[in-house]
Amino acid sequence: MSKTKLNQTVKENPMYPKNGVTQKSYKNTNHHTLNESYESNGYIHNVWVTEKQCESVGVSVTDRSNQTHTVDRFGKQTEIFNISQTDFMKPRKKKSVSCKPTQLQRIETLEKLVHNLLENQSQQVEG
Repeated sequence: MSKTKLNQTVKENPMYPKNGVTQKSYKNTNHHTLNESYESNGYIHNVWVTEKQCESVGVSVTDRSNQTHTVDRFGKQTEIFNISQTDFMKPRKKKSVSCKPTQLQRIETLEKLVHNLLENQSQQVEG
């Protein structure tokens, strides 16, 4: 196991959960669990490592707040971390969806502006 393999896996940026050190894709329940964690936490990379794997390549887990787990065929659970939760790379998350106003919101804003202008104009004519 080496950082080179880990680096290669991260550069691939797989769509499906993949172990960063063994380069194997996760299957069955683990696939679903890791994809759910990947989506809900907004990670950029769908690459996962255990703490032991981190130690073996000289990487440390820096964020233990959102660890998830895998389950082997005997039902044993193992804590697993996204590569973004380690010091291998700068922690990053997906950019949040832009909060730009929708077209309907822009139209409503313009309607309010026109209404206020007309109201001000009518007050000036009366006064």
